Amino acid sequence: MINKNLRLQGIEDYLGDMDFKIAGTKGGFTAFQADIKIPGVPLKIIMECIEKTTNAKSEIFKIMNKVIRVPRQTKKDKMPVVDNLEVPVHQRGKFLGVGGMNLKKIFLETGVHVRFL
Repeated sequence: MINKNLRLQGIEDYLGDMDFKIAGTKGGFTAFQADIKIPGVPLKIIMECIEKTTNAKSEIFKIMNKVIRVPRQTKKDKMPVVDNLEVPVHQRGKFLGVGGMNLKKIFLETGVHVRFL
């Protein structure tokens, strides 16, 4: 079955002239992505996009701050747990297993994701 939302998004991406996204904090933006499909987009258009997304981001932060002003003080029962485990260099091959077999086994039996830093 074809997901109609994905199909519409694909058509929009294909037919749209520009896709512009900004991510950031209260202090400013930290990343942006511009997928521009037409040559010679005027700088004025880009500056308008930045201004509108900055204003929208500020409004989103205002709404978020109305809902929760401070971080939750009590822990929920189902919050993820993050822990660090240091595996000595000479034991890492044994820990991983052939083709990552041990990591797969850990995940399947416990649901734990192992991430390497």
